[in-house]
Amino acid sequence: MDIIKLERIVHELLSGEDWSDEVMGPAIAGVTYKTAVGDSQALAYLEQTNAKYAEDRHFVLKGTFYVEGKDVLKHYPFIILRTDDIETISEKVRAFSLRVNGIIMQREEVKLLFPENDAKLASKANASMYARMQEVYSVLLVETPSIDMISAYENDVSEELQTFCVNNLRPAIKWSTGIGIIDAARCIYTEAVANANIEANEFSFFNL
Repeated sequence: MDIIKLERIVHELLSGEDWSDEVMGPAIAGVTYKTAVGDSQALAYLEQTNAKYAEDRHFVLKGTFYVEGKDVLKHYPFIILRTDDIETISEKVRAFSLRVNGIIMQREEVKLLFPENDAKLASKANASMYARMQEVYSVLLVETPSIDMISAYENDVSEELQTFCVNNLRPAIKWSTGIGIIDAARCIYTEAVANANIEANEFSFFNL
């Protein structure tokens, strides 16, 4: 499958998830969120990986959503394999859309617009995601960080998790960095969702 054909497929699937094609530049779709500082748009991009041979090239579905100049979606790409069938692609696109929504609904700029009960639901939207990531950290580290610590880091509230990881490295990977462990945990979780090992609606704001 070439990238042009896949772009059409992904665009159609995102349209079914309420994404719009009213976007600028190379983005293939976008969705607008109301925030306390005005409307902001999450954008979806499809890129092809670099490889010498065409059969080894795959695709990366990723999003951008900027808050105070920082892209809060940059750590959560989804890999679409050249060999994926339409059902698998559909699952990955839906997981991507839900993941974007889950991250953005956690932003304070968004939660400020919701009544108290809705804000509590938004806070719960990622609860199972943090619990899954905690399971990954329990394997990578000697001690396991709390869900609150993971949540605080993922929402740019505190960087305590990074220091915690450095101080609790297992002997076999003492050479690692805190950021390396965090990125590994994110990657393991995201790939599990993309591969449908974990139900995508497990972290869906709309399915609580």
